[in-house]
Order: sequence, then structure tokens, then C-alpha cells
Amino acid sequence: MSGFIDERTALEIVDNYLRTHGCTPKRLSSSKKAGQKTPDFEIYIENRVEFICEIKTPKLLRNPLTKIFNWNTTVSKIREHSSKAYKQFLSYDKNHAYPWALFFISSHPQLNWKNMLDSLCGTITVGKLIIKDLRNQRFIKATQSEINNIDFFVWIQVNPRRKKIYQLVNFMNLNSRFIKKIRTIIKRLIPYEDEDILDINAKKYRRIRKKF
Repeated sequence: MSGFIDERTALEIVDNYLRTHGCTPKRLSSSKKAGQKTPDFEIYIENRVEFICEIKTPKLLRNPLTKIFNWNTTVSKIREHSSKAYKQFLSYDKNHAYPWALFFISSHPQLNWKNMLDSLCGTITVGKLIIKDLRNQRFIKATQSEINNIDFFVWIQVNPRRKKIYQLVNFMNLNSRFIKKIRTIIKRLIPYEDEDILDINAKKYRRIRKKF
């Protein structure tokens, strides 16, 4: 399906990328714990667990009423994935002993890092202009505390034919108590020049990095 990477492929892509950047992912059991599916990986760096990782593969879906893609549908679906991930993190690491990292993977150009940013912030923006404010919507309010407890997010854009990453962006939760550790982790995850990956967090794009 266009715009959709299956879970197995997504896991392989993230696993390979993390290993290339000096991390060792340990696949967690897919069995449910306390009624919730566990996250995908514990990530080791130099033989120590440094963060917990969950991977989501959102689809670009049409609004069932209008039959077209719209902002509310996309934002709500990404929020739904984030809410599910939060519950998985909490079920596995109830004391929040490690940073929680939520990775999204998409191969559809119309489903990209900007959609994630809109979902995290609850606003649709063009430049600095808010053109649609969703912060009073029920689904935004109901999930805000969950979003606030996820420590960092990574959006990966993939070429659907080659299954190769061509764009990457991360967003740090600036209110996380792990902020120093997260900065170190994200620095490690910066693409190498020979990987030919557009790093949206590069200097020319830093204006998009904001609190959520």
C-alpha cells in the first residue's frame, strides 16, 4: 500500500539505523504485559540500557465522511498512535526509569514530519501562522498528559521502493527530566554524511524545533 511500511520492515529499518550509530537494540517480547503490548526495543549503548523505543507505522487515511485527507484525521491518528505508545511504555517501565522514544516511519510524502509536529502541538501552522487550532478538541486534551511524558520523537521518511531512509527529524520534550541524556542520544543519531539522509534538525531547519 502506498504510504505504508509494514511493521516488520519498519523494525528492520530502525534496527539497522541504530546499529550503524553505535546502538544495540534488544527486541522485547511481543507478549502483552498488564494488558498492554510491550514496546519494541530496549536500546543499549556500551552495554547499558539508554532508552526504550517504540515504532509506529501510521497510514495516510481518508476521512470516512468526506473521503478526502484532512488535518483533523491525520492529527488524531498520530495522536492515537502516541497514546498507545505511552501506554506501552508505562506498562513496561512503570517508574519511567529510562527515556521513552517514539519513532514514526512513513513512505508517503504527504504523511511527514510536519504532520507529527502539528499533532504534538495541536495546531496546524504555515510558517508562524496558526491556521487551525485543535488544542480545545477532546482528543487533544485527552492525550496531552500522555504526550508530555514521552521524552523524544523521531520521524523517519523512507523511499518505498528501496526501503531506505532519506529524511529524519527529531523532537525533544524540553520538559523531560532526561533532557541531558536525550541531547547526547540525539547527537549520536545524527545521520552520517555518506548515509545521504536529509537531517531536518540541521542548522537551516532549527526554526521548527519547539516545545509541545
